[in-house]
Amino acid sequence: CRPDLRQLVKAALFTGARYSELTGLRTSDFSESGARIYIRPAKSGRGRHVPLNAEGVDFLSTACAGKSGDDYIFLRQDNGPWGKNHHVRLLKDACAQAKIEPAITFHELRHTYASLLAQAGADLLTISKLIGHADTRITSRHYAHLCDKTLAEAVCKSLPGFGHTPERKVR
Repeated sequence: CRPDLRQLVKAALFTGARYSELTGLRTSDFSESGARIYIRPAKSGRGRHVPLNAEGVDFLSTACAGKSGDDYIFLRQDNGPWGKNHHVRLLKDACAQAKIEPAITFHELRHTYASLLAQAGADLLTISKLIGHADTRITSRHYAHLCDKTLAEAVCKSLPGFGHTPERKVR
């Protein structure tokens, strides 16, 4: 990706935010000390706080450096704000250059964030809140299958023994 789009791609992977949410982020929406960003009310009608890991905090600190509270965090290379579809052709070109076929959409970065959390053991309610789904049924429909490993680990680690002793097999 060219550098301005790369910033948005990284931000999506650190936050799971939608393209429109990221392009609307202001420096005042980032709390370095709180290690989180505030996503203003959008599609779901509710705002939300998204915690960041240490690398995400460092990334956003760098992105906010030298900007005031009302400035957009992410701007295009011409220093203008990102518009509704400004990213589409750029991402398609980046995918072609990287030989990613079929080309991904920006929304798939959001799926990557949620999928990685599910595979790491985060529960579906947590994922739902982080990505701003209004209903956990939507989250479950897309990510429940990725929690199978977590379910198996929960059974193996948490279920007590019941005094069963293995039987010897007769040959």
